[in-house]
Amino acid sequence: MTFTDPGFITWPAHDPQWRDDGQGGLYTWLVVPGPASYEDGPMRSNGGCCVDVWPTLNRPDAPVTRTELWGEYDWRRGHDEGKIYNLVQEHLPQHLDWVQSQTDRRDQSSDVLAAVFLGATSAAYYSDTLGRQFEVLYQHLTPAGKALYNSLRAAFRTEPLLVTLLDT
Repeated sequence: MTFTDPGFITWPAHDPQWRDDGQGGLYTWLVVPGPASYEDGPMRSNGGCCVDVWPTLNRPDAPVTRTELWGEYDWRRGHDEGKIYNLVQEHLPQHLDWVQSQTDRRDQSSDVLAAVFLGATSAAYYSDTLGRQFEVLYQHLTPAGKALYNSLRAAFRTEPLLVTLLDT
């Protein structure tokens, strides 16, 4: 077991359907997306209180998993960013470009409640038969990986996402 393979994933190293196409490698994260509204889901249990600090993930170059985590983001729409933008626009318009550059989240995911690195491999497994890269699904998790997945699902009362990324 190494840092890049903590033992949560069964990679298809010995499956003849998958070959390393030499593009780099694969990384997989277990992600619990943030609620659509901060009064939904786990936030309801603490009265909807939050401090406006949420983890995000950088936009990957080559996601294998299709997910809406990295949708379009309007930085002025954010809670604090909108307040800052309005105050600067009103009182210090000459600094508006700087504020926008400091609060630009186009390369960030939507807010997440948790993100756990599950593992990586230096092989970029590709199937000529399926015409796609290998994507980690629940069935590819080891018993320890399934226990972690199920624990996050129970803790946050929502379905986590398995997100596989291609290192190019």
